[in-house]
Amino acid sequence: MKKYPIFIAVILTVSIFSFILLFPNKKVAQTQYDVGATIFPIYDITKNIAGDALNVGLVLPLGASPHTFEPSPSLVKNFTNTKVIYAVGAGFDDWIDPIINSSKAEKQYVSSGIGLRTMEEDGETVIDPHYWLTVANAKIIATSITNNLSRRYPAYKLTFENNLDKYLSELDTADNLVREKLLNLQNKNLITLHDAYYYFADEYSLNIVGTFEPTAGREPTAQYLIELTQGIQRAGVNTIYSEPQLSVTQITAFTKDNNLAILELDPIGGTEGRNSFIDLILYNASQIKKNK
Repeated sequence: MKKYPIFIAVILTVSIFSFILLFPNKKVAQTQYDVGATIFPIYDITKNIAGDALNVGLVLPLGASPHTFEPSPSLVKNFTNTKVIYAVGAGFDDWIDPIINSSKAEKQYVSSGIGLRTMEEDGETVIDPHYWLTVANAKIIATSITNNLSRRYPAYKLTFENNLDKYLSELDTADNLVREKLLNLQNKNLITLHDAYYYFADEYSLNIVGTFEPTAGREPTAQYLIELTQGIQRAGVNTIYSEPQLSVTQITAFTKDNNLAILELDPIGGTEGRNSFIDLILYNASQIKKNK
């Protein structure tokens, strides 16, 4: 009878215990970011400016909804030594505050220089925070981030500026592609799940007839749905646009009652086919092009 398997097992056991005795407190290194961004579009813009010079971290996990997200303790630790976290503001990403309070990071809004639109919410006038969803505003955001990073990391100023020039050119190309996709759109009237696309609609001459949710995360009343149905009938809307971060279950009955097709728009991206801000914008334009 061969005893080699037993001998090998003994050797492996001794080796494992020896490793544990030699390295009893060995821990996996914690990821640390130089700068951060709250949502994927701002993260991707920042990455395009920073290039390889800085380690950029994303706060909101891919696929998560910014309206329900809360950062975990392990995520907070990743930003302990971060200098700045770029945020949307207008109450959209206030969930970043626990990270700001537990780190050295400064919260920097990227809305400077952008013409912010307002909307009515629960009887109050509030700022619509979804301004990143146009190429024109992305160019302003990219320039603002470039200036901010150049002040914080002057040794990389030329790198940031060169990256900005290249990225602005890519954004211009993307903008032209969006306009080409939407040039001969037959039906410019849209219904969306929630109120994320008014900046996009204004930029590209679209008309949002209404939204299924009066505000993000708020269930519509029966009277609200009656009025929305009337708007759909007047405008000849045939499609409602859902979002990958939110469940479509709530709109199923409504779409059947109004004979609406369901397509998808994505305000955040970061998933397959939308793994850059430019890909995200082109994806949304392609989806709207399908509107009948």
